[in-house]
Amino acid sequence: MPGQLWLLIQAHIDAQPSPPSDCEVARQMGVHTSVFSRWRHGQSPHLKHMPAIARVTGQPLETVAMAAIADAAEKDQPRR
Repeated sequence: MPGQLWLLIQAHIDAQPSPPSDCEVARQMGVHTSVFSRWRHGQSPHLKHMPAIARVTGQPLETVAMAAIADAAEKDQPRR
């Protein structure tokens, strides 16, 4: 299940008239495509990438940070 932070990124991609490729979004965020792919598959972005994610998605940094915190809290929950 995708995390809250990934949902913000995906919403940005989906909102584009012509959705950009992962390569293009990764370039806009200043990360390698393999890093971006790991985010897609559940790895949390490093804190240093939060400002770029906010800038590219058009979300306030606080929204991006709260999504990252929610994702971290979800990962810390015991599995049932």
